[in-house]
Amino acid sequence: MITRHNEPLAKYSSFRTGGKAAKIIFPESTEEFVTALRENPGAAVLGNLSNTLVLDGGIDGTVIITTKLNSVSVNGNTVTAAAGASLTSVAVAARDASLAGCEFLYGIPGTVGGGVFMNAGAYGGEIKDVVISTKYLSNDGNISERKGDEQGFSYRHSNFSDDEVILSAVIKLCHSQKDLIKEKSDDLNSRRREKQPLEYPSAG
Repeated sequence: MITRHNEPLAKYSSFRTGGKAAKIIFPESTEEFVTALRENPGAAVLGNLSNTLVLDGGIDGTVIITTKLNSVSVNGNTVTAAAGASLTSVAVAARDASLAGCEFLYGIPGTVGGGVFMNAGAYGGEIKDVVISTKYLSNDGNISERKGDEQGFSYRHSNFSDDEVILSAVIKLCHSQKDLIKEKSDDLNSRRREKQPLEYPSAG
């Protein structure tokens, strides 16, 4: 677990703005993440800091950034991803395993935790289409799991509340040809780059 004090959040924000946080914790495993959450009640949990605007005054407290909690594993036709894994890394792992269905995640700048929490989507695809279960830390400090409809996905919404923290998610896909998956991913990412100024600080 990495801990830094009085660190400018602008270093991590896609907006490239934001004052200092009194303490930033970077957990490197789910166990460290859970420990950090339990030992720092009320800490702000952030992923890739895309779509997040931090004020110049910073945060006078603890921030937990999940981007080092980034494991992605493939088993058959499922992909299990930790909360801090980038959505693009999930799409790449699926592509490399010849699994189709989450090409729309390629190029989305967020992480799995934020993506599941808000049911992220693009180009006709949404997290709800592929995530079959999610593990999370409940507000009583216990690790729980929601499956299927229990996750309550709707447009940019899920059943996960602000005092619940997503730990990991399981994505179910289908086998296909790798070159077709790559072609679709590249096409969606190209369309995104044509429409968005990705070279400048932005929401992501």
